[in-house]
Amino acid sequence: MRRSVGAEATCLGLMKRDVDNVSFFLNTLGQLHTLGVKFDPSPLYPPVPLPVPRGTPNIGHLVSWDHSQQWTVAKWNDFPMLAQETFQTADLCERQNLLSVFICTQSQARKAPRFGAKGIGPGRTQPNVRYLSEEHLKASQYVLNKGATKSGVNFGNTRRE
Repeated sequence: MRRSVGAEATCLGLMKRDVDNVSFFLNTLGQLHTLGVKFDPSPLYPPVPLPVPRGTPNIGHLVSWDHSQQWTVAKWNDFPMLAQETFQTADLCERQNLLSVFICTQSQARKAPRFGAKGIGPGRTQPNVRYLSEEHLKASQYVLNKGATKSGVNFGNTRRE
C-alpha cells in the first residue's frame, strides 16, 4: 500500500491486534487532526440532555489553571505615552469620563503599529482593479440613464395633478 500511494502519504491504522482498539482508534483520530484533516468528532459522544439533571456532580474543583508556562504581555507603560494619554480603569468600568478613555485608546492605537502591534479602526483600502470589456461598457451605457427625462431622473410613480 505504501509503495502504491507514495512517500508523502501517511498511513494510519484503525485497529491493531492485542491493543485496546477504542483508544487506538481515538489516537488515530488525534493523529488525523494533527495532520490537518477536518472532521466532526461529535457523533462519538452521547448526546447531553439539557437542562442538566439535578443529580449531576460538579467537576469544577477538578479544573485548575496551569501556571507552569510564562507568557509575556505588553503593559501600557511599554508604549511611550504622555500623561494626558492615560486614564484610570475605574473611568472605563464605571463609564465616567468616557471622552478621555476614547482619546487615550485612539492615541494608543495610532502608536501601536510603530511597535509591531495592530492598531484599531479602519485599515487602508485595498485596490479593486477591474478590467471591463468594450461590450460590457456598451451594455451598461443604457442602464445609467434609464428613467431619465428632460426634467431629471424619475424613480417610482410620478405625481399626477
